[in-house]
Amino acid sequence: MPNKRRKDGHRKSGAPLREIDRYRQLIHMSPDMIAIHTKGKITYMNPAGIRMLGYTKAADVIGRPISQFLHPDDRPMVADMVNDLYSKKKNRHGYRFRFMRPDSTVIYLEISSAPASRNDPESRQVLARDITEKVKSEESLRASEELFRLFVQGVKEYAMYTMDTAGNITSWNAGAQRLKGYRRNDILGKHYSIFFLPEATAKGIPQALLKKAEKEGQVENEGWRVRKDGSCFWAGTLLTAMRDGSGKLVGFSKITGDLTDEKHTTDRLIKEVRQLQAVFDRSHAVMFLKDTSGRYIRVNGQFERSFGMKATDILGKTDREIFPPVQAKEFEQNDRKVIDARVPLVFEETARYRDGQHTSLVVKYPLTDERRSIYAIGGVVTDITQLKMDEALLRSTNMKLEAVLNSAPLAILTVDDRGRVMSWNRGAEEMFGWKKEEVMGKIFPAVPPPGLKDYLDGIRRGFKGESVAGYRSVRRKKDGSIMEASIAYAPVVDSDGRTGSVIVVIDDITDRMRAEREVERSREKVLNMTRRLESVREQEKKKIALEIHDELGQMLTALKMDLSILQEGVSTGRLESQIEMARRLGSSIRLIDSAIDTVRKIAADLRPGILDHLGFEAAISDLGRSFEKRSGIACTVDVKLGNVKLGQEQSIALYRIVQESLTNVVRHSKATRVRICASRANGFLSFEIQDNGKGIDEAQLSSHESVGIFGMRERAEAIGGSFSVAPNANGGTVVRILLPSDGAKGGASGRINRN
Repeated sequence: MPNKRRKDGHRKSGAPLREIDRYRQLIHMSPDMIAIHTKGKITYMNPAGIRMLGYTKAADVIGRPISQFLHPDDRPMVADMVNDLYSKKKNRHGYRFRFMRPDSTVIYLEISSAPASRNDPESRQVLARDITEKVKSEESLRASEELFRLFVQGVKEYAMYTMDTAGNITSWNAGAQRLKGYRRNDILGKHYSIFFLPEATAKGIPQALLKKAEKEGQVENEGWRVRKDGSCFWAGTLLTAMRDGSGKLVGFSKITGDLTDEKHTTDRLIKEVRQLQAVFDRSHAVMFLKDTSGRYIRVNGQFERSFGMKATDILGKTDREIFPPVQAKEFEQNDRKVIDARVPLVFEETARYRDGQHTSLVVKYPLTDERRSIYAIGGVVTDITQLKMDEALLRSTNMKLEAVLNSAPLAILTVDDRGRVMSWNRGAEEMFGWKKEEVMGKIFPAVPPPGLKDYLDGIRRGFKGESVAGYRSVRRKKDGSIMEASIAYAPVVDSDGRTGSVIVVIDDITDRMRAEREVERSREKVLNMTRRLESVREQEKKKIALEIHDELGQMLTALKMDLSILQEGVSTGRLESQIEMARRLGSSIRLIDSAIDTVRKIAADLRPGILDHLGFEAAISDLGRSFEKRSGIACTVDVKLGNVKLGQEQSIALYRIVQESLTNVVRHSKATRVRICASRANGFLSFEIQDNGKGIDEAQLSSHESVGIFGMRERAEAIGGSFSVAPNANGGTVVRILLPSDGAKGGASGRINRN
């Protein structure tokens, strides 16, 4: 019995563990992200979440704040929303965030959050679902709606507008403005009964039509309508109830045509009104839908009339079964281009209609499902006259121009005759910091008050037809900073030759002007340096000449005197003894030795021969010993290049830099110790001359008159290296030269700083 109890107890205690294992397995295999966040940092994330963020290991995400994975552009905007996920102890659902993967691809996640545990208020459990494809589908739907909106706005023969469920106007196309006289801003929000005669309104006809359309779906109606100026016209209207996917009424659409001239031809009037019963079935343009295999799904009445066919003879068939081979091949090729490109495309197609050959402008567009799979191709075919073709070309050109303007790195805007902004490209937003909606209709805000007169003068000249280019002025950014700008003004002329606006093109030349000024300063600096270098050369020549004249000349003169005395003594027998002769000869030999030393010193200053005979290391060591001997300043040389070989130009340049540095130590530093060292690291040779003197200050570093520093930098750059001089961290000054040495082997004795 005891054994049985232990066995049962083990089975009871094991059951919860198996439940936990199943729960963990469920989380592990979930296709959605499941994560735990504690104190704002990720403490657990399942494999699906790690893959969703573009990583392979849990260590790549654990311990990091969720904000690090957000898209950088969205972090400031969604900071409060992220904080809200962790606020209080509430569940949060439906947040959408953009995340950026390590490979820079962007995904959309829908996030829900709930407390992880009652005992741990700082921990949150987060469920995230990848809705990237859903977001893309929504964007595609918006694009299709925009295409339809553009189509409606382009119709000028008919008034087309929408209303809310109460009959208040919510949209207004160009045809409505032309037909009824109201501008868009004047009519939006007003009840559509404003177009009815007072007696019709008194009878409740506008409301009755809305109710009938709501009940029946569509209502055709004819009657007198009133324009803004009070004039009347006979209108043929089609009122359609708009419902959402659930069947709920969301508003009404209305198409109105001016049938005044055709009022007495009733039969023709009815026919024309019925052709407008729907955008698709009543459109004057040929419209169709095909599946991805090229079979027609639907055609409108205009399609039937244009090609002289009935819909029953078209639906379910391909172009090859309906049209001549050449025409069918062109249609199919253009369909395939749309499927491959996955974007709407515009084609110019030639087709034989019932009454002959026609050229049409065809807009073909893909229809996609929620998975962004193309399931059909739609087409709108317009039989174009020259005028309509010109209008289509103008619209296309305007769209391309807008894209070009937005991609240009310049600020491009148009203004009216009072300087108010009419258009504002992306380059202007980036250059000045103001968004388009902040400046539209306002005086260009980037003009400082002192420059306003010149700005308005440029606009006035533009409206007179003049183009002004290369005008330079200053402009103010949104953050208050000032930039230098090159500005051009040009008139924008319409087809009638009238100037409707002025285009202003602004280029930020702040950096260019700064560079020009810097070049000018550099040019002046080089000229000053050249003059000083020439002066230094003359001083060096003078020094050498003085050394030859004063030291070597005096020695040779003394030697000549001793030899003359010896010559005279030998020839006349006046020398008192051999001791006197030996003394005179010894003096001459010493003078000759001094002259030789002087000649060697001068030659060494001009060209250190030890470089050619013993190499760079020996030459630097000799230079250090000579410096220590002459100056009394302790000098340590630690230059071991190993298998690195310096060229002749590199050796002499480095020797001269070290020589000049030691000269500066004696002149300026008041140092007691100097160290010359070389090291190798990361493919570079580093040469340093360090002293423990008083150091160098910023004034000396930035002085344009510092010929020594300028000369050393020129020598370093001439052999492909870099030069720097700066205060040493331990006091004194350090001069550093870095040379590329990709072939150097072995390690380095210290870290190389590129100052």
